[in-house]
Amino acid sequence: MKKIFIGFIVLCLFTGCGSKNDSKDSTPNNHSISAEEVFQEIESEESHLYIIDVRTLSEYNSGHIKTAVNVPLDKIDTISDYVPSKKDKIVVYCQSGSRSKQAFNELIELGYQNVFDLGGIQDWNYEIVR
Repeated sequence: MKKIFIGFIVLCLFTGCGSKNDSKDSTPNNHSISAEEVFQEIESEESHLYIIDVRTLSEYNSGHIKTAVNVPLDKIDTISDYVPSKKDKIVVYCQSGSRSKQAFNELIELGYQNVFDLGGIQDWNYEIVR
């Protein structure tokens, strides 16, 4: 019994016992943010937040969050044209949350350190710009 226990401990040390530490979802930068938090920051006079709408241009033109910039998911690698520093706070959103998650992961891979995933505009309960 003692040998089995020691073997189990050794196995856990080498395999992480199912730990997901190398998964993208467990990175310390994998942040979601609520609509209320984003709204409050938009309304703040001291806001230093970049809101990136990763939907298509036609989706963006149909209605977007105030101050949001349209950078479609397939152009997310051009984000440096809109966000000057990789330490700046960025919030990404799309229609339902799928593309924003992809954009989040790509921004992390590009070295951005302060990225938040709002999810979908369908959950935005505040005014939108048309």
